[in-house]
Amino acid sequence: MDPAAMLNAIHEQEAIRKNIVKSPGAITGYVWDVIRNLITLSVVFTVYSNIYDSSTKLIFSGLLLTYLSVLTVGASLGQYNMQMALINTRLQLRTQKALLAKSNDTGIDSEDLEEEEAELKKAGYALEKIQYKFYINAALHSILYIAAIYNIITAY
Repeated sequence: MDPAAMLNAIHEQEAIRKNIVKSPGAITGYVWDVIRNLITLSVVFTVYSNIYDSSTKLIFSGLLLTYLSVLTVGASLGQYNMQMALINTRLQLRTQKALLAKSNDTGIDSEDLEEEEAELKKAGYALEKIQYKFYINAALHSILYIAAIYNIITAY
């Protein structure tokens, strides 16, 4: 493959990545995640400012930590499962390519494999978009973790 074709392929892949990760819809999703988390922060801090009983603060902080733990574990497991599925699919695609290279009469079409590979790259970019949302949520949830732990420590 000549350098011009390689450069063209790289530009095409970057354009696809930009259309998925940095598209207006994706940016709107990122902004919505920030707004949703800011609303959650304001609700939690409003509740904390209206709680004067230390036992109620402890209960609310415990419930908040439980809620955040469930969210974090669920998001982490989902992220892990998606990454493993993508890795396994790429491994299967490489195996099919190896079989195709070894014998051309297996019924596997190289054009289909190329289309599958392109779809896998798009899926990888979609996973990257989800990772950005995960990082946004993790950053804002860490503020809630700190607030809950602080209120547990200062409850008595």
